[in-house]
Amino acid sequence: MWNFKLDRIWCNLLYRGEVEVERDKKTKLITGMKLTQDDAEEKEFLDSQISKWKKTAKKLIDAEGLVVNKKEFNQANRNHYKSLMIKDIWLRKFMNKLDLYLQEIEFDPSKAIYGGR
Repeated sequence: MWNFKLDRIWCNLLYRGEVEVERDKKTKLITGMKLTQDDAEEKEFLDSQISKWKKTAKKLIDAEGLVVNKKEFNQANRNHYKSLMIKDIWLRKFMNKLDLYLQEIEFDPSKAIYGGR
């Protein structure tokens, strides 16, 4: 669920980016579409890591739903979580580049008369 929410945030951030449309030279029909954002490559890498660790953990569960190798299963789950966390942080940095994230303010009490900033 976490990964799905991060993907929805990613989609909302791409409204400024261009979409490259590929067309057949003869028929002019659309044959493909892709993002031209440089950051799309980074997202694809992060998604592949998340998928890899999720699949690894699932492979360590047998048909009855029991964990085959608890140590490897726990490690795969930790790596899956870490991959999701890195994607979350990466998205926040992306939002910051677009000036869409939190504004950092240093509070100075001596300037309280002028609005506190």
